[in-house]
Amino acid sequence: MIKKLLLGMALGLILFFAFIYFGGARIITEFGSKTQNIGNELALSEDKVKRIQRKVSKDIENMYEKLKDWFEKRYNSSHNG
Repeated sequence: MIKKLLLGMALGLILFFAFIYFGGARIITEFGSKTQNIGNELALSEDKVKRIQRKVSKDIENMYEKLKDWFEKRYNSSHNG
């Protein structure tokens, strides 16, 4: 069991150093840069969605008020006269 643990640790160190030796820093930097760009694009999309949601919410509220007024007028006119 200890042999497997030591073998796993040794293999992990070898792979780590190979990753560093063969340009791991460049790969990590590119990955980080692309991730940051995606994050910025996602933030812009989130802002657009929030603006659209607020506009739709206001439109629904306005429509609700207009329909409520229309039904009240219709109900009152049919019962009053």
